[in-house]
Amino acid sequence: MMYNEASGYLSYQVGSGITHYSNAAAEWDECMMKAEAIKKVFQ
Repeated sequence: MMYNEASGYLSYQVGSGITHYSNAAAEWDECMMKAEAIKKVFQ
């Protein structure tokens, strides 16, 4: 997580594990779920 106090810019990363059997849409949904959890902390 990175925060720039001068500009108020907050950046964070989320990810998931991609394997041969992964479903791309499900992996995307997992990333969005993780991002939403972080966003809620800062609201």
